[in-house]
Amino acid sequence: MTIKMKTEQNKYSEEVLLAIYYIKVFYDKLLEILGVYCTSDLGIDNPELNFYYVKFSSAVNDIFHHTPELEDLFSQKPELPESLLGDTKDLDVYWENEFAPNGHEFYSKIESLFIQTGSKEFKLDKAINSYLRKSDRAMLRHKNVVRDEMDKLLYGNVISCGNLKVNLKKATLQYKEYDPIEISPNTDEIQFLLFLMKKRRVIKYKEVAEWLDLNCYHPDYENIEYSREVQLIRKKLNPILEKAGMKREEINKMIIAKKNLGYKILLTN
Repeated sequence: MTIKMKTEQNKYSEEVLLAIYYIKVFYDKLLEILGVYCTSDLGIDNPELNFYYVKFSSAVNDIFHHTPELEDLFSQKPELPESLLGDTKDLDVYWENEFAPNGHEFYSKIESLFIQTGSKEFKLDKAINSYLRKSDRAMLRHKNVVRDEMDKLLYGNVISCGNLKVNLKKATLQYKEYDPIEISPNTDEIQFLLFLMKKRRVIKYKEVAEWLDLNCYHPDYENIEYSREVQLIRKKLNPILEKAGMKREEINKMIIAKKNLGYKILLTN
């Protein structure tokens, strides 16, 4: 087995091994983008997400066209959408029955060739790394937009928890019968509060970081690594709630800190 793999590896030049690695990285990313788009609950055009999808798709095709040694692999490449813009009807069905199975089957062939040729990884340059990171942020933003639209359908413009009420249309926050105060709904503090009000369960630090699309967020980081950033957001929420009429004691009884885990909101009396 070892001798066979060594022979297969020696078939290709360093340039071809680089091409295989790039194809592996780019195709994996475009499948991820396509999956995020196709499995969204709402069909929303997203030019930013489409930009990265087309960019990675084009990069894969360019590498294949300039690497004749991989012609056999290229001939097995399934047909995927050229663009994510336009008609999104039944896109989830196509993903489940065609795009996902065919795309992942082809990726497994790329992965097999990568292993057979020695699994050699190459350092990605700054431009490529930048595109990969930016595409991850674009996917996260798309999820957040879809999430917000779904929230509007589920909750409407008024979200309440006990005696606390947020009116998104009027951009106000009201506690009990006190006069409503004006808020900026898109700030981290208010979004954090809304997250707690909607879920009404223990929300982990990492969930908050992803929900708010914080710059520090990375899917591989541990929950506890986000504690400081989330605690600062929680702290900034205090003066807003106090302005609405809540006392600090009431705030601390309403938003409960779970040590080394996150926060939970309790119904206000």
